Amino acid sequence: MKAIVAVIFFGYLGHTFAVFNYVLPTQCKNLDNKAKIAFDKEKFFEHKDWYVTHLKNEGNNPQCTKFVARIIQEENRKLTLEYRKGVKDFKCEGFKNPTEKHFCFVCDVTGQADKIKKFFTVIAVDAGYVSYALVYICNDAGSTISDNFLVLQTSRSNKLPSALNAALTTVDLKEKDLKSNNC
Repeated sequence: MKAIVAVIFFGYLGHTFAVFNYVLPTQCKNLDNKAKIAFDKEKFFEHKDWYVTHLKNEGNNPQCTKFVARIIQEENRKLTLEYRKGVKDFKCEGFKNPTEKHFCFVCDVTGQADKIKKFFTVIAVDAGYVSYALVYICNDAGSTISDNFLVLQTSRSNKLPSALNAALTTVDLKEKDLKSNNC
């Protein structure tokens, strides 16, 4: 009986660490010390659509992107994130790092052979997880690393939630640093 329990425990432990074996690239900001304390992934990811309404580094063609976030009930509460940017579809799977406060999503992108890793840190979110969030995201596409701060809202809006101002200062940003994403 002890052997069975030990095998199950070490199998689970091995699976937990095997699932998250991506290291945050040194070019990315490690904002775990600024991340939301007691972050509830269940409330944030479960059956919510989040719009990227504002961002720090705007591309050439701003467009309102919708993240479709879900938690798959099986398989250790796997997280999924899907979105479309331009003509590319991103289908991502991720797990929370058991020792850090960020998530890593591994994404399949239409038209690309290589997967992209997205490191995702929630800096702030409204109390009910129903309106807005400030997120830092760092993309690792192999030879290219890029990062950005995103404001996510559960409805389309060109207005930045005023309650985010305090969170912006914790990551050395001001409201004027964020551009509208034409939502």
